[in-house]
Amino acid sequence: MKVAVIHGSSRETSNTSYLANEVTKGIETTDIYLKDLTIHQIIDQRHDTDGFDAVHDDYDKIVEVFLTHDIVVFATPLYWYGMSGLMKTMFDRFSQAVRDRDYGDELKNKLAQIEPIVLIVGGDHPRLKALPLLQQFGHALTFLNFQPLSYYIIGDAGKPETMKDDSFAIAQANAINHYLTAKCVL
Repeated sequence: MKVAVIHGSSRETSNTSYLANEVTKGIETTDIYLKDLTIHQIIDQRHDTDGFDAVHDDYDKIVEVFLTHDIVVFATPLYWYGMSGLMKTMFDRFSQAVRDRDYGDELKNKLAQIEPIVLIVGGDHPRLKALPLLQQFGHALTFLNFQPLSYYIIGDAGKPETMKDDSFAIAQANAINHYLTAKCVL
């Protein structure tokens, strides 16, 4: 089993990445930091006769992760009660990627085999206020035909470097880590 983490925070050292690292501790993981990639906003050409124009950015690196991994962890801070802009742009571009002439069909088939895990970290009562975001992830992942959402964590951390203080989320991260460790050994 190959595991990847898509990091949606714009911070160099983020609470969200801290939680993701707890989930994947000791597991060989591909980490993709969206803040380090250039991913252009989608120009919606779904209904254009010629389809989407080619976009020259780093999105193919994201597609490669989905084509080559079995478990993908989506890790995002709770920004204004939604996913980060970086994560949202990545999801928006799926509309184009699944229609790509070169890899669209392969990507659609592979997404159906990927087990998703969602990590959300926020500081304003996130266990309540992140629930609509969790639902949004569920709808998007279902629409893209991913496997059912197996695990999620909503962490409570506002100021930098306070994720470690949320013992409930850390316990959940340890439980998911045990699950992933067992899957990756098989």
